[in-house]
Amino acid sequence: MSAQDCIKYPNLADKFNGKITGLLAQKSESYGCKNFIYLSTVHVYKKPLLGTFNEKSPTTNSHPYAYSHLQGENALLKVANKSSLTGTVLRLSNCFGYALNEKSECWNLVVNEFIRDAFMHGKIKIKGDASSKRDFLAISELNKVLLKIIENIDNVPQIINVSSGRSRTILEVALKVAKEADKLKEQATQILFDNESSNHMYLNIQNNSLDKIGINPNDDIATEIINTLNFLKLRESKK
Repeated sequence: MSAQDCIKYPNLADKFNGKITGLLAQKSESYGCKNFIYLSTVHVYKKPLLGTFNEKSPTTNSHPYAYSHLQGENALLKVANKSSLTGTVLRLSNCFGYALNEKSECWNLVVNEFIRDAFMHGKIKIKGDASSKRDFLAISELNKVLLKIIENIDNVPQIINVSSGRSRTILEVALKVAKEADKLKEQATQILFDNESSNHMYLNIQNNSLDKIGINPNDDIATEIINTLNFLKLRESKK
């Protein structure tokens, strides 16, 4: 469930992200499935997500989205530890990129929203603190990491952070989106924001588990921004 839906329906989030994940793992194991990969989130660690985090960091975030994902992690690992099923938890940073499924709710993701609004309206509205930092990972890079993990599934740890390893401010990302949108549409994209804190914010998500198996995600986001803009352009031309 999306973060927005988890806030609206926290009990359903616990049931679906948590309990049903465990039931799926049980059923998978009963049908002879050998490996089960669960896509969780780095936001299980803390709110706000500031500081340095690795796979051994405490998980203290009580937000319904984070907490329900942690319930899903625990449900999977409980099944895996009592059966022949190999359970792997991937804690993802803030991924973005276009979806192949037209009905996807991916446009609620902050970078996707910036790209869509820059393309369609020529403006980007930053909600909240423009200086807040996040670790953004291109969805195409996540796909590459997933493939490598699947290829080495017998040698991967149970819990794996998947991040770019680099933090950026929301404003920095908005400027990158505007730059690429300006090239595509040959017009200036307006960036609007009400709040930019002067406080120094530090975020470092470490991929210790990936380092151990020799996987190093690329921290480039420009290519994914361009590809998503081109996706919107192509979709617009088909209307």
